[in-house]
Amino acid sequence: MTTPADAIAPAHEPVSSTTQPEPSLTIDPAPGRWRDLILNAWKNRNAERARTFRHELGLPIDRPIVMTGHQLEVWHPGVLAKFYACEAAARTADAATAWVMVDQDESSFWNLRAPVVDRDGVIRSETASLLSPGARPPVGAAVGACPAFPPESPAYSGAPALKTIKPASARLVESLQRRQSAGSAARQIGASVAELAAPLLAAAPTVYATDLAGATLFKELVERMRTAPREVAQAYNAAVRANPGAGVAELRIGDRDEQIELPLWRAPKCAPRRRVLCGELADIPRDELAPKALLLTLIFRLAGCELFIHGTGGAAYDAVTDAWSQSWLGETPAPRALVTATLRLPLPGADASADDLRIARWRAHHARHNPELLGLDALGARKRDLARRIDTLREQGEDASALFRDMHDLLETARREGERELKRLDESTRRAELALESAEAAKDRTWPFIWHEPDALRALRNRVHSTFDGHAS
Repeated sequence: MTTPADAIAPAHEPVSSTTQPEPSLTIDPAPGRWRDLILNAWKNRNAERARTFRHELGLPIDRPIVMTGHQLEVWHPGVLAKFYACEAAARTADAATAWVMVDQDESSFWNLRAPVVDRDGVIRSETASLLSPGARPPVGAAVGACPAFPPESPAYSGAPALKTIKPASARLVESLQRRQSAGSAARQIGASVAELAAPLLAAAPTVYATDLAGATLFKELVERMRTAPREVAQAYNAAVRANPGAGVAELRIGDRDEQIELPLWRAPKCAPRRRVLCGELADIPRDELAPKALLLTLIFRLAGCELFIHGTGGAAYDAVTDAWSQSWLGETPAPRALVTATLRLPLPGADASADDLRIARWRAHHARHNPELLGLDALGARKRDLARRIDTLREQGEDASALFRDMHDLLETARREGERELKRLDESTRRAELALESAEAAKDRTWPFIWHEPDALRALRNRVHSTFDGHAS
């Protein structure tokens, strides 16, 4: 029977697999509840605030909005699942969809990971650059503050582990090349990722986090922070402490109001982003202000949508947002949902284990001393007879050296006659070693979605959409 270890391809040969791993999917709350959540939030929204905010950002104002978003990179399928769910959920409530691109974050957006096969035949992760070294922005710069760039084809030292990698990377580079006139690297990447996802995902109105600087609601909240910084920071930190598993850092609170950190970033062009203290607000150009993560989703959940879809990380930190909003503003923001998925690449080694390797090594070693493991039953019987006779002579205190020579000669004969099987066992051991070394790459769920076959992504999309079937209005 063929095992993952037996399926390891020779070095420098792309793997071709007919077995596509099945996607797993997590949705919370249950899809049957989403329509009511959306419609209730629409009914209870602050209509005037929502209308103003959505008009300013180019979002629909005549229907509910289901929203999701992510950082600027080539997403993995678990992220795509959020966008598929956004589309499916909106249909259940006759709602619109909208996307948020989190461009105030710092990111090594020029890096592109791929599974490659090294000289030893091990499948491993390698990162190549879409930028020449001299064109890389300063460490810590927000993606939205970095200029669009002329992309370079990623150069991997290892051979692509899948046949999809070369053509997919070429499509990505070509798409980025066509968007070098974009206003920032973030908008260049965001548009290209949307294009590459487009065969299975309809485009939606898209807002970048740095767009919020001009929104009335953002200005009002920043002014409230300026006039009462201690109030906002203390409420923020209390919410963080109430949710210790969220991984959110507290704001720094100094003795004077001017020394209090606010939930904002200063994101100057082509420079590292910086924390914002209350006393610095007056000197920061408005277009360099951007919200931190909690403030970002709070604003959208207050005025930009009726349901916000997170992945696992966002769902954890937005529990802090809920508590902070209640304490600071006395408001309950629009509901949130969690969607994530696991879809692995069809790489060998996903099921490899240390036990597989231990068994393979045991067989290869013991076959050299047990002819029956080589299918040589007659020689095996003779070996057992010699072993019994040797034991008898030893018990009688007699010399058994002649029988030891006979056994040695017998095993040499067995190894010659079983040479082909011994070679097969050695090769099986090597494949098990390679499979175990390749297991990390095979089990990785965060490879860029462009490495996946279209049929695999279609199956994931269909899986997501099917969970919402029957829940439409």
